[in-house]
Amino acid sequence: MGDGWSAAVLEQAARWPGEASGANLLLRHLMAAAGSKPSRKWLERAVALLRDPGAAEMLRMLVESAGTGEAIMVRRRWDGGELPYLVSEANKDLLRAACWAAGALAADWAVPALHAVGGRSAWGASLAVNGYVASAKIPNACVYGLGLIGSEPAIAGLLDLQRRVKHAGFAGRSARPWRPRRRGPGSARVSWPSASSPTRGSTAAASGR
Repeated sequence: MGDGWSAAVLEQAARWPGEASGANLLLRHLMAAAGSKPSRKWLERAVALLRDPGAAEMLRMLVESAGTGEAIMVRRRWDGGELPYLVSEANKDLLRAACWAAGALAADWAVPALHAVGGRSAWGASLAVNGYVASAKIPNACVYGLGLIGSEPAIAGLLDLQRRVKHAGFAGRSARPWRPRRRGPGSARVSWPSASSPTRGSTAAASGR
């Protein structure tokens, strides 16, 4: 299933300048991510790969496109209606891993990008305005990434998400991640929603989100 995020990324990737081996290595690493949060080893490997300028540019493209891309209308399988898809089920794990890696990289662009994606994809966000994100993994990964960075702008971003997003399941968790100081990749203790946490609206619940 296509979505607005992948369409935006592919459009930019089609204009990729020069050699792309570093970007491809990063993509393979992101696609290999597993578990509810990244391991220290996974984060350290991501940081090592991101020393390549092409890999760093690919990561920026992946994360920022989720904050700026336009959703596309996709027919729902369960009732034949249409839904404005930003991130589909097939792409949720790749974007989640990209948000983790952005937190580990802690580049200047990471905080505004993670803040934008987190607010856009969080429970309680407007589907009509922001588009449908097929999994709560995405805003959770943004919270994790901001908590991992742990800078004053990152904390301010988390506070803003807590203020703007009214769903208690997301807002309550966005309030906690920055308490420990950052001690290196994978060390931030971030609270994660349980598998039983409610999802964004009845449409999300109907799709098994």
